[in-house]
Amino acid sequence: MSLSNYSRNPIIKLSVLFIILFSSCRTKTADTTIASAPEALTEKSSISAEIKRTPSDLVQALYIEMVNKSPALKSFENDLEQIGRSTKDSTEEFNNFDQKNMAYYLSAERHLTGIKDSLLRVQIQDLLKKSEERYNLTNAAHRNLLKSIDTKKIRLNDLHELLKISLTVPLIEQFQQSDLPPIKPLEKIAAKYDQIIFRADSILKN
Repeated sequence: MSLSNYSRNPIIKLSVLFIILFSSCRTKTADTTIASAPEALTEKSSISAEIKRTPSDLVQALYIEMVNKSPALKSFENDLEQIGRSTKDSTEEFNNFDQKNMAYYLSAERHLTGIKDSLLRVQIQDLLKKSEERYNLTNAAHRNLLKSIDTKKIRLNDLHELLKISLTVPLIEQFQQSDLPPIKPLEKIAAKYDQIIFRADSILKN
């Protein structure tokens, strides 16, 4: 895949999709009453192997549950995987090409030191310098696109993290409201402590 094909604004498509997903999923979360707590919040959670390796990442666990239940989110995650693979293919092709060219000029510099005639050495050095400058001009558009792609990758990652957090905050807040343990057992324990403390004070006074 060439960099020119890759540059046709796939990030814009995903950004628009993000806005649609963000709006629709938040509306569903707000309008729908979930009968049970999300699986990731229960003690008998059977989440994916990836999450089992990082059990403390509850945001990811909750988000994966939402992805598994939402065709729109599944499509979005598939697009993320696809653009990641496309990026790797496109950038590796140019990077390998660029490394070979850079390796040539480094090798030429080493060979240059073997030339004993100082005048001839200066002429060859100038030849190499102009050649490398022409090469840099030739691939300037490629390098600018690579920088742009890096910026877009950072932006997309930010949107992805925002999506995860924004969609899972309502879930944890719902869990906080529906699964808050009753306070009565704690009140009983506190009262028992008061009783025993009173008895201890009484014994000490006697």
